[in-house]
Amino acid sequence: MDCEKVRLALDVTGLDWTARPVDPDDRSEVEKVSGQTSVPVLVDDETVVVDGNRILEHLASREGSTLLPESRRAHTLTRLLVEHADRAIAPLVFGLRRRTTRDGDPLSDDDLAVLRLRLD
Repeated sequence: MDCEKVRLALDVTGLDWTARPVDPDDRSEVEKVSGQTSVPVLVDDETVVVDGNRILEHLASREGSTLLPESRRAHTLTRLLVEHADRAIAPLVFGLRRRTTRDGDPLSDDDLAVLRLRLD
């Protein structure tokens, strides 16, 4: 989900960017660039940023960015909403899309029905 969130944010910014496919079984290139193996990773000139939410904050901090509201209160509420969505909504969507848990275990038909009910 973080990769999708970052792709959407990059599209909104209008920045010129390139996605690089990563083989889940060989993350050596990711590690070489960032010192760790998680994705997404953003390389912005000499700055390397890991973690989807940190990447969003980095993009929002760029001059002229409109990713986050200007007022401190609205900015804080937006960050809280993103964190809540990461914890509460993303696992539901992940389960439905992949028909598996985050651990890769298959979801039963009953599990899928519960997820669909929660999303309605």
